[in-house]
Amino acid sequence: MNQCVMFLLVLMGVGFVQASRPAIEPATFVASSPCDLIPRAMLSIPADIDCEFIKWKLTLQVDPATKTPTTCTY
Repeated sequence: MNQCVMFLLVLMGVGFVQASRPAIEPATFVASSPCDLIPRAMLSIPADIDCEFIKWKLTLQVDPATKTPTTCTY
């Protein structure tokens, strides 16, 4: 019985430590590029549409266990 109580206390302690760790924020990169012929072709932007620059945003989600990127959104 005493071992069960001790085990439960250890589990609760681990849970509190995990809950107090800050969440890992995703890495977000924002940039812009001129709206030249190559980006227009890649994004299927018609030549008759006025376009000065293109804003890019890439967000990498992070796996909290391994701290490595997992998925991306753009």
